[in-house]
Amino acid sequence: MQRRRLIAVLAGLAVLVGAVFVLRDGAAPPVQGSSDPVSLSRFVDDRVEYREERQALAAPSDLKLTSLDITSLRATWTPTVGYGYEVRWHDQVRLVLVPETEITGLIANDEITVEVRAVDAEGHRSAPASMEAVPRLQYNEAWADRLVAPVDHFDGPAALSSHRWRVLGADDCLGLRSLPGAKRVEVTCDNAELQSNMQLVLSEPQDDGAIGRVVLTMDGPGTDPNGFNQEVAITLLPEPFDDLPWLGMYDSVSAPNKIPPGAVILHVNPFGASFSQGVDVPSSSRVVEVSGRSIVPSTGVRHRWELRVLPDALVALRDGEVMAAAPAVVPWKAARARLAFRDAKGTTIDSFGVGGVAENPRSTSVITLGPSSREPSATTLGTLSSVQFRNAESLRVVAGVYGNNDAAVTVHLGDREVLAKPMFPWGAVGPTVATTLYADFPLPDPAIGDSPKLRLTSTTDIDSAAAAVVLHDKADAPARKPPKLADLGPTTPKVGRPRLSVAHETNASPPTQFPAGGRIRIELVVGERDHVIAPTAGVIIDLDGERLVTLPTTADGPSAGGRYEFWLDAAGLGAGGHTMSARVQPVDPAVPVRDTKQVFEIRTG
Repeated sequence: MQRRRLIAVLAGLAVLVGAVFVLRDGAAPPVQGSSDPVSLSRFVDDRVEYREERQALAAPSDLKLTSLDITSLRATWTPTVGYGYEVRWHDQVRLVLVPETEITGLIANDEITVEVRAVDAEGHRSAPASMEAVPRLQYNEAWADRLVAPVDHFDGPAALSSHRWRVLGADDCLGLRSLPGAKRVEVTCDNAELQSNMQLVLSEPQDDGAIGRVVLTMDGPGTDPNGFNQEVAITLLPEPFDDLPWLGMYDSVSAPNKIPPGAVILHVNPFGASFSQGVDVPSSSRVVEVSGRSIVPSTGVRHRWELRVLPDALVALRDGEVMAAAPAVVPWKAARARLAFRDAKGTTIDSFGVGGVAENPRSTSVITLGPSSREPSATTLGTLSSVQFRNAESLRVVAGVYGNNDAAVTVHLGDREVLAKPMFPWGAVGPTVATTLYADFPLPDPAIGDSPKLRLTSTTDIDSAAAAVVLHDKADAPARKPPKLADLGPTTPKVGRPRLSVAHETNASPPTQFPAGGRIRIELVVGERDHVIAPTAGVIIDLDGERLVTLPTTADGPSAGGRYEFWLDAAGLGAGGHTMSARVQPVDPAVPVRDTKQVFEIRTG
């Protein structure tokens, strides 16, 4: 799946200087390598009626500037009519589709003037909304006062040191995205999980009533390229569930009994937040008012989420506003926070912290095992090396096991044997659903040896669906090798994606088979889920390879996309198949053109 792209600065588009490459009727796009801005000349075939959608553009209202660090500003405003917005600061200009954007890489003590204009489909602009701010003065560092120092900042591989984090799942699901003046870790797979090694230990109530908190700063989650909602979940897992290799309940939301006992989950999706919890988390009578307004998040625009634990409630806050609450009493004194990303490729994470009683995290890492090798009444999971656990004070084997009749399972590591325990209270070993078992091995242990084989045995045939070894290192152990972070570089904005609809005025059925004559409605919508858009020079529509429309969209400057409606007189179209194609032409010839097409048939008789 494709997903989200981060902010890139588009410079010098306010005034298109230098030579202008003009595309006239029938002309081809600029040759590869041309660097001159593209300009289109208007052409509408005599058979075509263009129904211009002019709107009375008004300056955006309620413009606010806030800051999540001393070198950035986040601009938000109330939506207005139009198909996007132009944002200006210094000599920079950016086109966005949503009523917010974040500008990074600023000088902390500079006064920045930000202007925002509404833009319609043809590039007309409204009057500006304007505001000035100094990033350093806008930034309020008090958000970190209640967190255990240091706060994690995800700006490179060292941020994911095994002293601080365990990375679960595939080892190539994280990358490092470059922004002006900043770097952030980006999720590069559809699904990924990270777990903090900093334990959340509940404290006495603070002045806001919290006995514990988790704070995550990130962009998103939004929607994936297929339109499905992405989700980021913050799960608080008490022992021993913090050693689960993967949280399966996110893969099957219809199976609530998969939520570990005592666990609480904050789900964040494009439309807000919600809570779920394990069956043994008691309810309370506490009512917390939800006052926050849901806003679909934008790529590259950070928001600060907080899961606040009260003695009798769970509260979710975004940028300090209450977005969700649950009347619940957590039944534990300590837990670890796991971040689970589902269909969330492209989400970037910026910072993380926990608030409660201070403790020193210890290096923890996970070795994924498999595939298993079955034997009579046994299965072999693999072989370890003493090099892998020489700095560990203990290791835990966690395995999903199939068997019969709830038979006992013994875990063999070298010559040491430990009877496995079910992690879940409903964990009877059976033949159809894997049961999660675990066994602990204190270290050092001479019986384990230097290259121990890891096996499961039972009185019946057994098999393992998935298994992992969790290594808990000594307090003075060095950090293990950090995860690999792909260098993702900066994001290059694209023009909007065209969506073409071709229909006969009679609403013919089937919808791609038209009667002869009449008129054909052509609707082209140009938009994108990425919130920063490359400037658009115009749209072009062809019928069977012949030009129907060339429509510039640069009235007061480039557009970000929009909706375009045309009506074609079909009297002269011959019987048989026809192809309508549309393309979106960027101003910058280095930016790829995006196109689409639709076929239809003229019936006779």
